[in-house]
Amino acid sequence: MWPFNRRQGAKKSKSQAETDRAFELVAAYGKIIEKYPISFCDIDFLPSEKSELKKALKSVWAVSDSATRSHLGATYVLLFQFQLGVGDQPIHSDISGLDHSDPLQLVEALEPFLNWSQTTQNEQDELLAEWRDFETRAAEEGL
Repeated sequence: MWPFNRRQGAKKSKSQAETDRAFELVAAYGKIIEKYPISFCDIDFLPSEKSELKKALKSVWAVSDSATRSHLGATYVLLFQFQLGVGDQPIHSDISGLDHSDPLQLVEALEPFLNWSQTTQNEQDELLAEWRDFETRAAEEGL
């Protein structure tokens, strides 16, 4: 179950309304990730713009316990899975219903997923670097 559906491990916040909104966005985003794990989805699947979700994830991190913080970092990086142009149907890597004795069928089934994986690698790397930088700055500030 997605761990951010409620204010788990939360401390005091500067603005309760902003914090509540951040928790709402993170919870809505988490439900999407649960529904479409290891999938590429169109950016329209997100409950808000990526930039707003990034801010929300950082805000929730700032008022969360250490166990929750590690999940938020992974969730931040998963934003790369949401891209403009994917379309109405998520692209996934599930090959469980295919004939595994036919390698060509498997490759063809995975091709769209692999193409999106290559296309999004730079964004994934950037998101990871952003999150690491955020954690470093937060540690320097004593958060």
